[in-house]
Amino acid sequence: MPAITPRFTPAKDTPHCQQSNVGEVLGVTGAFMAAATITMVLRSYVRIHMLKFFGPDDWMMLAAVLMAIATFICFVGETTHGVGRHADCIPLPEVEGIMKWQFYHNLWNMFGVVFVKISIALFLIRLAPKKAWKWFLWGCIVFLTAFCLACAGTLIFSCVPVSAAWNFAEQATAKCFSNDTFSSIGLFNSIINIATDFLFALIPIPIIYKLQVNTRTKVTLAVILSLGLVACASAIVKAHLQTTFLTDQDRFWHDGFMVWNMIELCLGVLAASLPALKPLFNAFFQSTKTALGLSGSRSKASGHGPAGIVGSNGYKRYGSSRDVDDMMGHNVAFHEMKSPRSTLTSKNDIEVTREIEVDVDTYPIRGKESQGWEQPWRQGRYS
Repeated sequence: MPAITPRFTPAKDTPHCQQSNVGEVLGVTGAFMAAATITMVLRSYVRIHMLKFFGPDDWMMLAAVLMAIATFICFVGETTHGVGRHADCIPLPEVEGIMKWQFYHNLWNMFGVVFVKISIALFLIRLAPKKAWKWFLWGCIVFLTAFCLACAGTLIFSCVPVSAAWNFAEQATAKCFSNDTFSSIGLFNSIINIATDFLFALIPIPIIYKLQVNTRTKVTLAVILSLGLVACASAIVKAHLQTTFLTDQDRFWHDGFMVWNMIELCLGVLAASLPALKPLFNAFFQSTKTALGLSGSRSKASGHGPAGIVGSNGYKRYGSSRDVDDMMGHNVAFHEMKSPRSTLTSKNDIEVTREIEVDVDTYPIRGKESQGWEQPWRQGRYS
């Protein structure tokens, strides 16, 4: 943070100074942090327990959630020094305490937002059908990494020595960015942030469009991934609040800029993690149908490889394995594939035509015996 001229007076025993907005600040940020954390727990359950695979995008999203938790801890620390109260009622030593907490707060939040975007890029790299998309996404990751380091450097060295960012006694001899300079840098960073928000909210649409899956699945995945547009909206609100943050004489009351920072991070986690919960939703709805007696007759399919799948009823299924191989070749993280009609051939060469729906989840494995990909979670439903 840049040098800030203290304009605060000691606390006054007046109704104005007895007002508190702490509940609103912690309530809003705590709710979003809890939602992001619960979503990450469910995502981890799906990846580890159901799919037996925890990929690089999952690790990066986990890091983002840890940053969200660290940011909320900073909110708690800030409220103990006066955030949620009127600025003219906060003693100067408490203001220094707030500034110190916010120094780390800004870092953790900034890292978290970048981690979310890198996680999305890593997920889309597995999904992308063409090398051109993969190279583009890796370029985005390199850019985001460089941008993250530049932002971190701006925040950390906004004052030299660093402690002058919160220690007003050192600011007389310290070298700090002026408020105007710091605001301009922050606004530039916000513009880059908003642009990349829109990029990662919209880029899944053309990638998913090229996949060999049914229209319903394409639309569902595109809509879910495009929920990142909500995070874009929060980034725009945050950028607007940023223009007045340093000059707002009562900025600690609502702490709007910091709160919207947190909202942007948590919305990004939610939007990026919802697609990963698809197997869990499928299992839940299937169990609900079974409990209500709506599932009808089913046969579980088992087996691997492109030569067809032999079910427990003695039939060998053809017609969908090529589509499965195509999806596996595209490194699809998870998709639902519907084949309108599939031919089943019995041992007596009697052909039976039935509708079939197959859920496929793929992930990379290692080993000489593998073809590079395995299908750990497959369920065939015959009707």
